[in-house]
Amino acid sequence: FAFLDATSKEKYKSIPERIIKDLTSYTSEGILYQIDLRLRPYGKAGELSPTVSFYKNYFSKDARSWERLAWVKSRFIVGDEKVQEKMEELINNFLFGKSIDKTFIEEIYDMRLKLEGLANEKRDEVDIKLGKGGLADVEFVAQLEMIKNKDRGDKVLDAIQKFDLPFLDDFLFLRDLETRLRMVKGNSVSKVSRNSPAFKRVAGSIGVSPEEYWEKLQKVRENVRKNFNRYFKQLKEG
Repeated sequence: FAFLDATSKEKYKSIPERIIKDLTSYTSEGILYQIDLRLRPYGKAGELSPTVSFYKNYFSKDARSWERLAWVKSRFIVGDEKVQEKMEELINNFLFGKSIDKTFIEEIYDMRLKLEGLANEKRDEVDIKLGKGGLADVEFVAQLEMIKNKDRGDKVLDAIQKFDLPFLDDFLFLRDLETRLRMVKGNSVSKVSRNSPAFKRVAGSIGVSPEEYWEKLQKVRENVRKNFNRYFKQLKEG
């Protein structure tokens, strides 16, 4: 959310609150969307709907390196075209106005490993998104390529194909597994256990044994991490 100025914010400040409430309210069918508002500037302590001038100050002084990756995916949805124009200019300057130096690369790499630690994987259980060799490895590389090439986009698959990244088959495997797990369990999930009924059902849905499917998953994750490390090594040396 963004407002043109303080006057607009005072006049329309209840609208973002109503949107969040409508999207996250409990109904007889469950919750429409789960929204993580901690990703806004300054996290929980930050404003829900700042002004354009706030974003300008935040991007120039306080935004962290990894936020450049997140803002690559930003898209205008609806609202005042003046706000759109101003925000697009600020976002593009934030994304592409600074070079990709070794400090930036190290910070991005460290953030990825930090997320991997938060996955807290256990024996015979993996997190196909945040875990080692998971979807986040591919997303970080794809978003870095967008910044390098000054080419914003919100689809990782498009970036893989456009920049000829060595993740296509492995990415499609992980996304297929993620989608099938969602269909089996009825909600969004990234962790999967080797011996869980859900994993066995997914394996059965494509006509392979759970053991064979688990072995394939391990090989895919190893390959993703190998290519992830190779990519960052080349960036650091280049």
